[in-house]
Amino acid sequence: MARYFFHVFNSRAIFDYVGEELSSNLAARLQAVGLATSTMSGWDANWKGEEWTMIVTDLDGTVILTLKFSGNFGTTH
Repeated sequence: MARYFFHVFNSRAIFDYVGEELSSNLAARLQAVGLATSTMSGWDANWKGEEWTMIVTDLDGTVILTLKFSGNFGTTH
C-alpha cells in the first residue's frame, strides 16, 4: 500500500495533507475520478463553469495524475 494525496485547485488551493492509502497508481487514478464525480454531483445550479484541477501525487510528491474538470448547469459559454 502507498499513500496518495488529492490536491484540488479552483479559485483557491485545497491541499490534501492526510492522503489515502491505496494499492496502486491505478487505484489512485480511479479514486480521483470518483472524487471528481462526487464533487460535480454536489455542485449547485448556480455553478458557472469554473475549471477545477485535481493533482494526485504519491508520498514523494511525484505527480500520478492531473485531472481537469468543469461544467455548466443550464448556461453556455
